[in-house]
Amino acid sequence: MGKVKGIILLSFIALIAVLSFQNCSGDSAVFSSDRSKQKESSSSNGHGYDGKLYSHVDKENPCDNGSPIINQIEVIAETARLVIEDCKEIKPKEIAASEYTLAGDILIYMGTTFVLDDCVSGVTTAVGSQCLSGAIYAGEFQYGGSIGSMKIMVTPGNCSSSPQPLCDGADDSLMLGWGNRGVITDLKEQKEGQENTIELVEVWGPSPAAQFCYDLEYAGYNDWYLPALDELRHVLDLAEGGSLPGFRPDPYWSSNEEGDVRGHARSFGGNRDQIDKDIPQYVRCIRKY
Repeated sequence: MGKVKGIILLSFIALIAVLSFQNCSGDSAVFSSDRSKQKESSSSNGHGYDGKLYSHVDKENPCDNGSPIINQIEVIAETARLVIEDCKEIKPKEIAASEYTLAGDILIYMGTTFVLDDCVSGVTTAVGSQCLSGAIYAGEFQYGGSIGSMKIMVTPGNCSSSPQPLCDGADDSLMLGWGNRGVITDLKEQKEGQENTIELVEVWGPSPAAQFCYDLEYAGYNDWYLPALDELRHVLDLAEGGSLPGFRPDPYWSSNEEGDVRGHARSFGGNRDQIDKDIPQYVRCIRKY
């Protein structure tokens, strides 16, 4: 499926955090969790994607994009493991507690400083707060089943139409078509926008709204997607109540389809709109974690 970046995961006492590597020049880069563009599944070890747990390491070379990665570390149950060394995936090996220090949102290993994403770690819990990564925290959504409750991020408002957009936080202006007019995709799953988005792009394209979120690389993450109807209602209800900035009261595309001619959108007030697929509507991408 689509390309994914390397991962740096931090998890202790059931919290998963994304780390960023800071090099000597003071620059930093945040690397995404590897759940993008994969089907959800389960394994004997727990719930994950394509049979892999949330903490699995991407086999793609994480340095292909020029990122100055020396090491990647995951910390599970307060035990640190090295999973990337000099841009090469290695079998996770435990790091002795004497070799690293962990204090709050900072982990230091061999002189390298890793910084937690405060929203992913749970440090930031106020809906509408901007995360260290630049994304906006949008609370928890109840998926049910084996997934349960998961946290959601949204991009800031007024993102430009590009894979690596500028999002200045103003009211949204990006409007795109749903696409696939005359084609029945039968995308009815109202909670799983990620699966819908993958199928829209990889099976049924073109779909401008879904493609934008599928290609999006923002705040260090590349697993953004076009929300399903229920996810979208969760976000819009928060926005209507004043908790999330930049949303307009007008319709936003969901990743759900009504039929061969219309797609489903939502607007303030919980309204569910059926709109011709080729008529541009507002788009805001989300990710779950």
